[in-house]
Amino acid sequence: MLNIRNLELEDLPAVAKLHIDHMPLTFPPCRPYFNLMKLVYSSFLVNEEGMCYVATMDDTIVGYVCFHKCSKKIYTTAFKNYPVGFCCNVVMLLLRFPVFFLNGVPRVLRTLRLSRSSEQPVTYGSDLWKEDYELRPMVVRRDKQGTSVADRLISFGEKTLMDRGEKNYFLRVRKDNPRAIAFYNKVGFSTVREEGIRIVMVKVVK
Repeated sequence: MLNIRNLELEDLPAVAKLHIDHMPLTFPPCRPYFNLMKLVYSSFLVNEEGMCYVATMDDTIVGYVCFHKCSKKIYTTAFKNYPVGFCCNVVMLLLRFPVFFLNGVPRVLRTLRLSRSSEQPVTYGSDLWKEDYELRPMVVRRDKQGTSVADRLISFGEKTLMDRGEKNYFLRVRKDNPRAIAFYNKVGFSTVREEGIRIVMVKVVK
């Protein structure tokens, strides 16, 4: 039986492992990266504006989804909440995988430029980048993809957004991920702009 609930402290190792196993990797799998991911997701436990829900089957986590205000980036929030642990793991990753850091610099600079750009989606105005919620990330275990897990996770999060009076939320998805784009179109998202290798999709909460 599928169950959706709030993220809890004891879920952090399983969620971090799902992230590393199923998301595009920023760094090769290693202990510092695993610890960093635990810190990132633990920030949802103390951030009142952030939400993270896990899907379980037979007490095993098979997926999760996160919603957070766009103005409160998950890595920035994790750094503010756990500065020592965050910096220690980042330094260990830098020393162990310097090439990955160098390759990531252009992406970070591009993200900062886009976030400060005056060009905004006409449909939803400039509040999209500051006040709206962003769905990021969502991960479903590969053997459960194509089932109802992702739909249930999104529906659970949307109920909370409606309770908070939110009108819409958005996500970013890679252009080279047609399966994800098709899924988001199916559940009601519409494309509003492109950002390099990603497209931005918005859904109105009903």
